[in-house]
Amino acid sequence: MLTSVLLFTGACQDKSTSSYQDGSYIGKSVKDDDGAYAKVTLTFEDQKISDVQFVTYQKDGSIKDEEYGKSNGEIVNQEYYQKA
Repeated sequence: MLTSVLLFTGACQDKSTSSYQDGSYIGKSVKDDDGAYAKVTLTFEDQKISDVQFVTYQKDGSIKDEEYGKSNGEIVNQEYYQKA
């Protein structure tokens, strides 16, 4: 995943001036074996990164938030939870 982000950011670079255009750029990962995927949004202001957001999604499109891997507030599978 990190390699994809690094390649993506390199692709956004304006090679003629070695600077970035202001704005937001979005990259999306390929889906994993369970259908989950991630998106990264890089925002540039004054040709510098001003914000980065990395969000992972479940197969159904719902966000993997702080409740991911839990049921009724309790961790369902501790070993798997640690990996996530």
